Amino acid sequence: MAIPISTTTVSVLTRSQPEPYEAETWAVVASGARAVIGAPTGREGMATGSAEVVDAVLHADMLNLGHGQRVLDERTMETWDVAWTQVRQGYALDHIKAGLRRVVR
Repeated sequence: MAIPISTTTVSVLTRSQPEPYEAETWAVVASGARAVIGAPTGREGMATGSAEVVDAVLHADMLNLGHGQRVLDERTMETWDVAWTQVRQGYALDHIKAGLRRVVR
């Protein structure tokens, strides 16, 4: 068993290694994982100019997820950068917890 309740499903995206002068692309390496994305403290801060930085926490079924990847919320179609990850195990609730960050302009 993994997380007991989910509010969305997510995809994991990994950055390509582009050749010089080529645009980078993101490829889906996993999709359809049950998850919950929520605000850790309800805090939203202002970045430079009119950009807004939004922090969130992801709880999802076990995934191969790491810093530098992106998570796509398949319900809202919002893309988040992964800041950190932590595997949580025990009591038949094995799941991954991750810190997410999104900059909205």
